[in-house]
Amino acid sequence: MISIPITEVKLFMNHLLCRSTFDAFCVPELSLSTFASFHMDGHILKDYYTKEEYETLYKDRTPIARWKQLRPVCFELIRGNHTPLSFSIVLQLSSRAVESFLSETDTSFTVSDINGLFLNLRYKDSRLNAVTGTSLNIFSMDKSLEHAWDQKIQKFILSLES
Repeated sequence: MISIPITEVKLFMNHLLCRSTFDAFCVPELSLSTFASFHMDGHILKDYYTKEEYETLYKDRTPIARWKQLRPVCFELIRGNHTPLSFSIVLQLSSRAVESFLSETDTSFTVSDINGLFLNLRYKDSRLNAVTGTSLNIFSMDKSLEHAWDQKIQKFILSLES
């Protein structure tokens, strides 16, 4: 786990709210404080859909809302004359993206070993930080996955700032 201060906040927020840069990430939860506090649980409510709709939409993917679905809602809550007081957005790599990530890293972990690879965005007092996180389904002293994830996110954030 590392914390990366975002130096180009305006540019990063443009990527987050106006571009598709983060759209593939799942969003298990987020909190946003503007004129009021908003909390969202991104876990999909199965009962909202018919059985057929749910199976079509979520058969092969994690039943968590994608940033693509929540981005317009968050944009509406954030836009205006005032910057937010704070926000916390938990972004999680999708199951398919975890498979892809594992194939490009030198680690012995499998998809079933991994509960989640996370990018936590925290904004408060005009400062924005990105904090990486990993969660395993197994106990391991091996930190290769964590280090690989940290490096990937560092490169990803650097690419956004250039």
